[in-house]
Amino acid sequence: VSNNIANAHTEGYVRQDLSLEENLPTKSGLVYLGTGALAAGIKRSYDGLIEASLRTSQSDLSAQEPVIKFTDRIIDVFGDEKSSLTPAIGSFFDSLRSLSLDASSELLRSQVLGEAKGVASRLNDLATQLKGIDQETREITQSKMGSFNVFAKELAGVNAKLNRYSDINKQPPDLLDMRDQLLRQMSNLLKVSVEELASGQVNVNVGDSSSQAQVVAGSVSTEIGVRFLEGNPPRNEILLDPFRRPVNLSGLVGGEIGGLLNFREHMLEPKSNELNAIATALMREVNAAHEKGMDMFQRPGGSFFESPPLFEINYSLSPVSYTHLRAHETSLHLVCRL
Repeated sequence: VSNNIANAHTEGYVRQDLSLEENLPTKSGLVYLGTGALAAGIKRSYDGLIEASLRTSQSDLSAQEPVIKFTDRIIDVFGDEKSSLTPAIGSFFDSLRSLSLDASSELLRSQVLGEAKGVASRLNDLATQLKGIDQETREITQSKMGSFNVFAKELAGVNAKLNRYSDINKQPPDLLDMRDQLLRQMSNLLKVSVEELASGQVNVNVGDSSSQAQVVAGSVSTEIGVRFLEGNPPRNEILLDPFRRPVNLSGLVGGEIGGLLNFREHMLEPKSNELNAIATALMREVNAAHEKGMDMFQRPGGSFFESPPLFEINYSLSPVSYTHLRAHETSLHLVCRL
């Protein structure tokens, strides 16, 4: 009782109960008299089914936290009236509309170039913020993956100590508490399935019970890693044993790592692609209209924006001033001419 009270706030501690057995009676004359009870051992108040359900629930909850956190960041980036793209594009087209009423005005031409520079600056700022979120989620994912590997290694060490006895009832309760605490920490990072042996040792798989995804088997642990592949669209891969015989575990869900990869795939990359599409469409449509007109010297209109094959976004205002825009991974080189 005193041990339970002292450890009431100890993380990972499971309440312990004294297991009692009847003591052998003694014979007194023609009758047998009871001699009380014996302390047969210490048992933990533990239910394997409840513990497995708790790990699953923790994994599902942890998967939602990074999605909500970083989605709110994207909403803040695109939802702010002062920094959003809509007012900048609206002002740019308003300046073009004003110039169409007095095409010879030097002042109105300068205003158009200024507004074009504003659009480029706004796109550049949005793209920079998305790139920052991209880099941040990469670093967090790699850090969480490192923590998962540390927990797996520690759990393998606990398994090695549990191997001393073949009966779980003979295992030290504190060692079993440590085992369960490590499993909870691992499930917070990735969804895991656990196989408990008679000795109290556990084998752990990432995701379902597939043997290909086994990260802890007895006293042996196998590392997992994450790889970010560039492309259109970019891909994120979870790899088992990435440095020797890598096995692709992509498609796994649950835990903070699963939530981070889910956010990158379903929120960050689509928004980045949409921003790139806006930059590309802006260049294409403005160029198409501009090429139908003439400049102040009655020469045929050229491209208002130019894009090199390498797709590096560099918006420049001719003839003197220059500004640059990077819409995340896609890039365009735009030269404004009037």
